[in-house]
Amino acid sequence: MGKIDTEAKNYMADNERFADVFNYLVYGGRQTIDPKNLTPLDTTEIVLPYGNETRSPLQKFRDLLKRWQVKTDGQAVYALLGTELEAEVNYAMPVKAGLYDFMNYAKQVEAAGKSHREEKTPMKPGEFLSGFRREDRLTPVITTVLYLKDTEWDGPTQLREMFAVTEAQLLSFVPDYRINLLAPHGIPEADFRKFRTDVGPLLQYIKNQKDKSRLDEIMQEDDRFRHIDVETANLINTVTGSRLKFDTKEDKINMCQAIDDMRKESMEKGIESTLLDNLKKIMAGLNYTAQQAMDLLQVPAADRPKYMAKL
Repeated sequence: MGKIDTEAKNYMADNERFADVFNYLVYGGRQTIDPKNLTPLDTTEIVLPYGNETRSPLQKFRDLLKRWQVKTDGQAVYALLGTELEAEVNYAMPVKAGLYDFMNYAKQVEAAGKSHREEKTPMKPGEFLSGFRREDRLTPVITTVLYLKDTEWDGPTQLREMFAVTEAQLLSFVPDYRINLLAPHGIPEADFRKFRTDVGPLLQYIKNQKDKSRLDEIMQEDDRFRHIDVETANLINTVTGSRLKFDTKEDKINMCQAIDDMRKESMEKGIESTLLDNLKKIMAGLNYTAQQAMDLLQVPAADRPKYMAKL
């Protein structure tokens, strides 16, 4: 697992951020999923599919998986919410995500059958093979694919897009699977305000990272960028390759100040590089010593040691 994957996984493991993503994706930003009602689950998908006579297990590892449990109108609502974090386009994503989801469903079927066998309750002929009874129900699984780049996702978002066959009549009999893609490139600018955590600023920064003027405009308009948590700032650096410097001991980071400091440092390095080149040219062209060249260009005494070390 690469650095981006590892850091992003740790970042999104936080219930507040995790709920924020699903509240935006599923409910358009309404705060329906309470982080307090999320329970982290083992991300290992191991299943012994019903009808598997060899009892050979299938095993895959998700990035994140949580159970959402809440009561509405006196009824309990359960759902399993998974997140896959992608630093690059995965051109087999519908198969990958679909496999995770259906392995979980198969595991639920297996668990139901095991429970009934332990209870030793009689089964109808149609229930015997799978162990799944007519009244049994599955817990829905929703998997989100979070794409952490500024470019457009140019891979398939549906299983049907991966088939070589294009005949509509034939494909109408092929079950489809659609991924729930969340990519910064496809999020309208106004929608970043629908996020309640720093996930919004994170995705907005990723989207606009190459547009300096737009990024400056966003920084001035959105106060959230003046109070970014340090985990978000670190992930921004990792994902975008930015070299923002800040005090990692602080709880909150002023991104505007961090960007200004980075640009100032870059400018100073550019000036320093130009001055060093001029010193070398003077020494070679006029046969001056380093001290004489620095005297000629009036280099401050305090700065001379660092240039002397490079001449």
